[in-house]
Amino acid sequence: MLQLGKCQLKPLALAVALLFAASIANADQSKDLEGQSEKVASEEKVEALNLGSVTVLGQVTNFVGISEGVSQGEIGKNTLNQEQLDVIQASNMGVVLDRIPGVSMSGSPRPGGQNINIWGMSESRNVPITVDGALKTFDKYRQGSLYVDPDLIKQVTVNKGAFSPEVGNGGFGGNVQLETKDAQDFLKPDQNVGAYLKYGFHSNNEQKNYTGAVFGQSKNGMVDGLIYFSRSDSRDVELADKQKYRGSSLDQNSYLIKSNIYFSSESKLTLSHANTRFKGWMPFAAMGGNTITTDPNNEYDWKRRIFYRDQKDRSYSAKFEYLPADNPWINFKADAAYSETKQHDEKVAPMPGQKAPSISLSTFGKENWTTYKNTTIHIRNTSEISTSWADHSVTVGLQYLRKQQNGLMLYDSGKYGTAEFNYGYFTPPYLPSGRQTVTSLYINDDIKIGDFTISPSLRYDHVKNQSFGNVPGYTSTDPIDGHDYGSVSYSGLSPRLAIYWQPSDSWALFADYTRSWQSPNLHDQYIVQAKGTSGPNGTSRNLGKEKLKAFRVGGLMNLQNVFMADDRLALSATYFNNKVENEVIRKIGAIYCEAHHITGDNKTCGKPMSSYHNGPGYTIQGLELSAKYDSEYIFGSLSATTIKGKRIGSPRNIWSEQDSWMRDIPPRELRATIGFNVPSHNFSMGWESAFVRKQDRTPKVTDPKAGALSYPLTAGYSVHSLFMTYAPQGQHGPKINLMIDNLFNKQYAPYLGEQVEAPGRDIRLSVSYQF
Repeated sequence: MLQLGKCQLKPLALAVALLFAASIANADQSKDLEGQSEKVASEEKVEALNLGSVTVLGQVTNFVGISEGVSQGEIGKNTLNQEQLDVIQASNMGVVLDRIPGVSMSGSPRPGGQNINIWGMSESRNVPITVDGALKTFDKYRQGSLYVDPDLIKQVTVNKGAFSPEVGNGGFGGNVQLETKDAQDFLKPDQNVGAYLKYGFHSNNEQKNYTGAVFGQSKNGMVDGLIYFSRSDSRDVELADKQKYRGSSLDQNSYLIKSNIYFSSESKLTLSHANTRFKGWMPFAAMGGNTITTDPNNEYDWKRRIFYRDQKDRSYSAKFEYLPADNPWINFKADAAYSETKQHDEKVAPMPGQKAPSISLSTFGKENWTTYKNTTIHIRNTSEISTSWADHSVTVGLQYLRKQQNGLMLYDSGKYGTAEFNYGYFTPPYLPSGRQTVTSLYINDDIKIGDFTISPSLRYDHVKNQSFGNVPGYTSTDPIDGHDYGSVSYSGLSPRLAIYWQPSDSWALFADYTRSWQSPNLHDQYIVQAKGTSGPNGTSRNLGKEKLKAFRVGGLMNLQNVFMADDRLALSATYFNNKVENEVIRKIGAIYCEAHHITGDNKTCGKPMSSYHNGPGYTIQGLELSAKYDSEYIFGSLSATTIKGKRIGSPRNIWSEQDSWMRDIPPRELRATIGFNVPSHNFSMGWESAFVRKQDRTPKVTDPKAGALSYPLTAGYSVHSLFMTYAPQGQHGPKINLMIDNLFNKQYAPYLGEQVEAPGRDIRLSVSYQF
């Protein structure tokens, strides 16, 4: 730290001062360069095709994310652009997605402790997440499902509901598509090579972020490339009451390598590789709260109860696009992607005289290794066909998906250290290893007749679940235990119908209906308990498919020149209703069978008994309202979301005569943003507010015995944030982003966080410079 007299200059303050000085010194030169750039751009024409949209970093526009006009593709979609992501300055993707109406974050502020909930549905099978087309899954007990560094992402797209024929065998809640940055997001019109630097600081946990990138393109514009690196380190998150949320410190490195190759004006290949790695001490349950009691003056007493975690997340993807200008029959796209998420947990090694680490079978033993791998191939083509009475846009697609999960733990205490249990190395029985393979074919026809577009579609999925079994100690050969690890296959059709009416350029009405299904996942199908255990103990190969009937209806409006020249006002309203039948529910801690429900005696159920069964189902319905306004000087947004979910029976007793509330339904929420721009100075400032109702609807309200299957009730709250962005010299100088999250240091616990309190006030500041 630099000290001048009695004044101390911290690194961030020094960086801001130096960048401002550089921008002032180069102001005149930048203006000359702008003039030269415009002249060069007007004289040269780049023949290479850019099939994607370009967002130039440094713009101070569109903080509410208004789309261009009204179209069928905007139904149920929310997008966060680069400007919005820059302002949020999130440490994890959960914080980003939590700002979207109808989308909620569950879990904790710990690294990797977040799950995504869309319209009351969570888990990776209900909400598939992709990064440049690579599917990301991670279903380890009490862990989150998404580990990619937000700093690598330039756009977030959330599609709500199971209404896309491109998503099958799941996706009941919708899907999340993350797109990484590329060279075209940085390159200026007259630039072939450049660099980017950024430094950020978060006050709450003293987090420091360091980012650097180099990018370029060939002189003819046919090839471009980006190498992007980001590092973050921090202390534990601080809650509003000044307590530390232990196990939430960050030590993370990320990088991105990406290239676009333009073979001609009609074809393009995009290659990308993203990698995020985290290391640090944390409890086995990243989603848990501050529940571990230790001696505050003894660091070892804390570490012996937790794990040292090494977490790696990476993805590779290749995307080819071919769009010939003179052939309406061909709009071809092919994606191939691979993703892998690994987690290695290890207990601390005690020194002589120190108490042994706390180790148990239920918390993954002394050491554990978990790996999730996904391989995807997606090929589709769209043909434009005109007839005398209608215009058709026919898309045919073929998909292949292989999801593999492997779990291994070391627990060699007592009998588990014998040869029967492979001397302590075996698959956690509550995290079965196996493979799921999905082969799919779909067809969709957008039939445009006047102002109407009718879109029937049909999708076929074939799913095969395979288990890798376990060591003899857990693999029982006694039929009464029901440990049958044989493969199970499911198949079926998913029909959909969408009706879209757009009588003018400014507004439209829509209605969608779908019938879809999803197979049990590997966890549901192959989880077991030990040999001879009373109660539900066997694999669940008899499970049926979960079935969905989904409906939504609403309208869109996008108006221009409403209150002043070139302003825009976007309005939307959506009602949705999702009815699920044959819900997969765990038996442990519940009523095992109908005879158990009638007699109260679980011995009447007989053996073997699977660990899971199918319940009658549930219904989730809700309403979303949204208004967005953007102009040269003023912007704002207002959204309201209300969701209600009820299950037939109870999660503890599917034969109960009384229906129960669903557990994963977020409370009603109102979000508002208001702000202003000063275009002449590239300055913007805004205020965000979230008003959340209390949640008094959870299963134990209607079934007091279902407390273990419920979340704690929560009080209502409001939380506010302030943000600012400033680029004094536009693209040719520094860009400064400021976010004060939880402005008034509100102490609150989001309902889906299971009483885990939210972080206290956090001042996030970043300074970036592009060369």
